[in-house]
Amino acid sequence: MKWNLDITEKRICGATNWKSFNELTELEDKSGVYIFANNQLHLKYIGVFKTKSSLLEINDALKKGLGFNASLVKVLYTNTKNEAIALHNNIIELYQPVNNK
Repeated sequence: MKWNLDITEKRICGATNWKSFNELTELEDKSGVYIFANNQLHLKYIGVFKTKSSLLEINDALKKGLGFNASLVKVLYTNTKNEAIALHNNIIELYQPVNNK
């Protein structure tokens, strides 16, 4: 399913633009959700990071092949890890990305 989430959703306190994997070099030290998509913004995988190691989490997911058929990543920041987990679950339920099954 194509990305169409309103980023004014109350749990989101910030977001990156869509970036290619090699453009992702620095992220804020916050909890949040990361989204892998193809060039047409069809979601392939949604992950969550609850600590400050967001870039490591994303790189680990890519090494595990969870970015299969994806070329872009977007990060949605939250204020707490509980908000990140809830947002993660909601987005997965809504979009049902193929690599989360």
